[in-house]
Amino acid sequence: MRSRPIGTVTFLFTDMEGSTRAWEAHPAETQAALKRHDEIVARKVETRDGVIILERGEGDSVFAVFARPSDAVAAACEIQRALRAQSWPAHVPMRVRMAIHTGEAGADYRGPHVNRAARLRAIAHGEQILLSGVTAGIVRGMLPNDSSLIDLGQHRLRDVVEMEHVFQLTHPELRSDFPPLKSLGNFRQNLPVQLTTFVGREHERQNIRALFDSNRVVTLVGSGGCGKTRLAIQVGADLLEQFPDGVRFVDLAPLTDASLVTEAIAVAVGIKSEQGVATIDALIRNLEGTKTLIILDNCEHVAQACADAVLGLLRSGEGVRILATSRQPLGLAGEVKLRVPSLSMPKSTATLDEVGRYEASQLFIDRAAAARPGFTMTSANAGPIAEICRTLEGVPLAIELAAARTKALTPGEIRDRLSDRFRLLTGGQGRHQTLRSTIDWSYDLLSEVERTLFRRLSVFAGGFDLSAAEVVWDDGDPLDVIEQLVDKSLLAIEQRNEEKLRYRLLETLRQYAAERLVQAGEEENVRAHHFAHYLALAER
Repeated sequence: MRSRPIGTVTFLFTDMEGSTRAWEAHPAETQAALKRHDEIVARKVETRDGVIILERGEGDSVFAVFARPSDAVAAACEIQRALRAQSWPAHVPMRVRMAIHTGEAGADYRGPHVNRAARLRAIAHGEQILLSGVTAGIVRGMLPNDSSLIDLGQHRLRDVVEMEHVFQLTHPELRSDFPPLKSLGNFRQNLPVQLTTFVGREHERQNIRALFDSNRVVTLVGSGGCGKTRLAIQVGADLLEQFPDGVRFVDLAPLTDASLVTEAIAVAVGIKSEQGVATIDALIRNLEGTKTLIILDNCEHVAQACADAVLGLLRSGEGVRILATSRQPLGLAGEVKLRVPSLSMPKSTATLDEVGRYEASQLFIDRAAAARPGFTMTSANAGPIAEICRTLEGVPLAIELAAARTKALTPGEIRDRLSDRFRLLTGGQGRHQTLRSTIDWSYDLLSEVERTLFRRLSVFAGGFDLSAAEVVWDDGDPLDVIEQLVDKSLLAIEQRNEEKLRYRLLETLRQYAAERLVQAGEEENVRAHHFAHYLALAER
């Protein structure tokens, strides 16, 4: 078995265009076709001294690595020529898109160069071979016989900060006429440029895209820092082709006046106000008959105004879809509410190889490498990284702030300081400048009754049921207030059995609530009630 190359390597990423539809409509024919496809690809990659990384491919995609860029280019050309020479079922057209990029990589094949190769593949069309500027510069004098490169110019890739100079490989036996690349600059969109790579969330992304097939309003709900905004932006980029009339991002966080919600949407959509015409009416008229996705970000503090605006926007027609992010649902009929979960975390028994497979670990490693170039996961720091991710319960903002501390601390030192996480985890942007400020935003939006119960629930370190919550509440049945805290993403439901629900505060929220309990002068009294309750249970 050929060993995996490391150091400066060249990645060849491929996948089959339209495979999902083929699988659903003609599963048997698709399976047979993909078996032939896999055999052709494996043979050509091996001939050119490449290695297919089986654990990183998905379904019809291939992840191959080469020590020499010229071998990767030759393999891609030979694969496309072989595929075109085959006879394929009419229902399963074998249109494979390919991307080739060269960069540094360790044995786990993770990091920015892998991400760039994947994003380059995403803008290609079936049967097209794309090269990054780096690879094109290296292989220009070593191309396969009769091959040449077409300069397609600079393109913005999804989730990649720097523009990419893209080239297309051509050969007399291959198709050369393709529509414009599917890069961000070729779509009508105003998605914010992201300065860091997107990590994980494949299941959530697929789920949201599928929901829009039969639903018009999807709201991503979760606590501050759980990654709602970043996920929404990524889904917007994923759906650019499905919404040719535009994907429009509306940041509502700066608004202090709820009456300005429709104006903010109009600005994002590019509609100018007209004298004597209500803004919502102008929006409806301009969006009528279009296929447009509108992303409303940070709706919680203007939730009712957002709900009213969405009802108006939906009158534009079936082609308009709304993706909202909020710490609480908008409360609309037909609204699909999707809770954004924590990132997957390594178990305490995870091996070195296993730690790097979890989303939380991958996020920490990626952000740590950005903060301290050259940072990698090793046998010495894998354990502390896993502990950091578990202690922070997979919350993306907290993990990013922790990873930023690698500029001055080792993962072990960061882990040891997390008992004072609010002091340690600072340095973000805007409302996410510190972990504390993120939770402050949610706390300030609560009613006084909700604040009181929230801080009193901090005495339950391991979760609680309704009867336990009643012990720390002296104002009747706490159920309604508990439901409000769940809706506002400050309390999680843990259903242990069918007879009784249990609730839990994430540890970061619990520590914040405990500080508020002390500030309110309630700690001694509430803890006394808590102690008496569990003492009585123990004596039964």
